Amino acid sequence: MNIKELKEFGTVAVVMFGIMLPIRIIFVQFVSSWWLGSFGLISLISLTILILAKKQKLGKFGEVFQRQMFKSTRGKRKWLFIPTMAFVLFMTVNITLAIELGNHQYSELKEEIKKLIPEEDQNLDSVLQQTKKVEPQDFAMGIILIFYLIFFRFDIYSVTMSYLNDISNGYIQHFTVVFLVEQLEVIGLMLFYRFKIKKQQIS
Repeated sequence: MNIKELKEFGTVAVVMFGIMLPIRIIFVQFVSSWWLGSFGLISLISLTILILAKKQKLGKFGEVFQRQMFKSTRGKRKWLFIPTMAFVLFMTVNITLAIELGNHQYSELKEEIKKLIPEEDQNLDSVLQQTKKVEPQDFAMGIILIFYLIFFRFDIYSVTMSYLNDISNGYIQHFTVVFLVEQLEVIGLMLFYRFKIKKQQIS
C-alpha cells in the first residue's frame, strides 16, 4: 500500500467511523438503550453512502470510497482484511460470552476471587495504577496468558473479564457489544459489495 492508497484508506476509515459511532451512540441515548436494537442502522447508512457514491453524488469522496471498497473486497488487501475481521469477531464474541458466563455460570467463583482482593483495590483506578507498574516486555507474556486462559481455563478468563466489567460500571461489555454489532454489519456490507460487483461483471 503506497502513500496515496494509505491516505485514501485512512480518509474512508475516519469518515465512516466518524459517522457510525456517533449515530449509534445518539440512537442508544435517545431511542433505545439496547445496543442490539440498533442492528441494521449502520448497514442502512452504509448502503445509502454506497448508493450515493455509485450515483456520483458524493464527489471525490465517492470515488475514493468505491475504490477502497473494491480493493478491500476483491483486491490483495482482502487477505489482510479477512483475518483481521475474523480476529475482531472472535474477540468481541469471546469477551461478550465470557462476561455473561462470569455473571451467571461462574458467579460463585467470581465472588470467591473478589474476597481475595482488598475492597479498596476493587476499582478501576486501582487496576490502572497497577497496569502502569507493568514492564513493556511483560505485556507480551500477558497476551500469551490471555490466549492460554481462553483455550485452557475459560472459567478463570470469564471471571476476570466479568470482574473488570463490574469495576468499569459495565462499559467493557457496553462497547464490546458495540464493536461486535458493527463488525457484523461491516462483514455484511463487504459481502454485499463483493456480490454486487461480481453480479455486475457477469451481466
